[in-house]
Amino acid sequence: MELLRFIDWLLALPEELERRLGASIAKLDRRKAMPYVTSWERFGIEKGIEKDLREAIEEGLEVRFGRKGLALLPRLKKIKDLGRLRKFRKALFAAETLDQLVAVLRDGKK
Repeated sequence: MELLRFIDWLLALPEELERRLGASIAKLDRRKAMPYVTSWERFGIEKGIEKDLREAIEEGLEVRFGRKGLALLPRLKKIKDLGRLRKFRKALFAAETLDQLVAVLRDGKK
């Protein structure tokens, strides 16, 4: 809106164009479009998602497999890809044994 105010101050439009512009702006304002997310904001969002995902995995390992499950954390810390972490989290819910989770970690390196 500040940019529009500045442009309006610089340019004087004919009455008809001014009316059409006003209608277009009102239409855009009604949509309440999501603002642009900068690259550093996206990076921060991704880091927050990664942190939450890692915490969920840690809690799941502890609840399901106790200390033995937590022994996998050093290997999991080496994983930087969110897709692999999500795959591991899903496997954590489905696995019946800790060996099945170790296999998921091993398969992800291929």
